[in-house]
Amino acid sequence: MPFVKGQSGNPKGRKKGLVDKRTLQFRERYDALAEKYTDPVEVLFNMLADEDVGVRLKAASTLVSYRYPKLRAVETTQNTNLTLGVNLAGLIPLQANPEPLDVTPTPPALEVKSGE
Repeated sequence: MPFVKGQSGNPKGRKKGLVDKRTLQFRERYDALAEKYTDPVEVLFNMLADEDVGVRLKAASTLVSYRYPKLRAVETTQNTNLTLGVNLAGLIPLQANPEPLDVTPTPPALEVKSGE
């Protein structure tokens, strides 16, 4: 059956506004802790110790937004009429056939003590 724009492939699928199990668990734990603590960040920190991994992950992702807020797109303008000046007077000219460099490692000099 071809795809029809605006028609769902699963007409009896998930209803709009239906909340999943992890979100319900998160809200229950948040409400329980919110009665004890007044600071929402403190509530989320306490949720990081929860036994349910889903609750811990949701709390951690919510806490991240307090530390690193979402960035907005910023439009910039650039001047494309730039000139680049380079002073070549101080550069050493390249040789036609440069000498190869000796890169063999030399062992450290050993100190020999006599009489010991």
